[in-house]
Amino acid sequence: PRSEKAMIDCGHIPLTLRLFRQYDTDNSGGLDQKEFRNLCYDKGYCLSEPELISAMNDLGEGDIISYEKFKAWWTTDDRFKSLHLSEAVQAQLQQAITYFKHFDRDGSGTIDPSEFKQLHGDLKRHNLVSMPLKQAWKSLDINDDGDITLTEYVKWLVQGGTLVIHEKSRREQEVARHQNDEKAKRAAHAQLLKEAISYFSYFDKDSSGAVDRKEFKRLHADLTANRILNCPLEAAFKALDADNDGEVSFTEYVAWLTREDVLAREQSYHDPMKDEMMAQRAKLQEKHTAAEAESAKPTPLSEATMTKQPTTQATSRFYPYAELKMPGSKLDKSSIDVTQREMYLDDAEFQKVMGCTKPEWSKLTNWKRQKQKQAVGLY
Repeated sequence: PRSEKAMIDCGHIPLTLRLFRQYDTDNSGGLDQKEFRNLCYDKGYCLSEPELISAMNDLGEGDIISYEKFKAWWTTDDRFKSLHLSEAVQAQLQQAITYFKHFDRDGSGTIDPSEFKQLHGDLKRHNLVSMPLKQAWKSLDINDDGDITLTEYVKWLVQGGTLVIHEKSRREQEVARHQNDEKAKRAAHAQLLKEAISYFSYFDKDSSGAVDRKEFKRLHADLTANRILNCPLEAAFKALDADNDGEVSFTEYVAWLTREDVLAREQSYHDPMKDEMMAQRAKLQEKHTAAEAESAKPTPLSEATMTKQPTTQATSRFYPYAELKMPGSKLDKSSIDVTQREMYLDDAEFQKVMGCTKPEWSKLTNWKRQKQKQAVGLY
């Protein structure tokens, strides 16, 4: 078959290229988010915002999908299926998008350095990023244009492991973790072997290259005490002294360690002190759990404090949003609990102002509640 270039030279434009050019409405040589979304929509696949951002993250270079990337994607059998995200992943990605938009103060669709400074500070406070501000900006601003797009932001989260979009990524992480565990086990086994060999030279007092039964007994006791060897004395000496000459040579010793599964494994030991320590830890954990359960029990409220504890019962005090809003509210701690101003809104106004019901509000994490309270002036 002729190459694509040869076909173009002959005036025959391949279907994939015709399709690409049809939706590259600005003739930029690439598809932006809007153009790619229109293509998918016309082909009967309506992308959600998280799916579109994910697609741009996978296929795009920055915020543009090149023809080569598009062709590789279009020629796969499951091209549209590959764009699909589970509800859980979409929800996770939507949170990242909402977070980005919150710090995009001017609604430009990008984050400038001053906006990123606030975003970075918030990410650091919640232990979502550890790198310094300048390093984070450099790693984010891929095309070095002085602004961060939503696609660049999502790509940065994915590369940093904060956001996992595809299940395949999860599987790859599990495989990598398993490989690292196996590598660590092999390294630990090699270290045990090295230590076991070094012990032989120490107990071979006359440097004869062999240890007699008395010397081996001391060697075995030391190896066992230091959790290097896991084999009874008699069984070990019998296996080693195959010719019954009453001595174990260095060569026999190394071959035995390498051939037999006699080096200690952590699960092979029964350590009474460790058992006692674990039992004490379990008792402490039980006491801690009981104390937590006791502290979680509701404390009876006095008549004086009832007015400060907002509830949804008919006897609760409610105030209009305008009277509760800060700055400027005249309601102080003598009349309300100023740390829970939002709870003095009635149910209808609460939902209107906070965007959720009171039961839903109680399930939010503390930092999300604080951020929303700051946004609506109920702090």
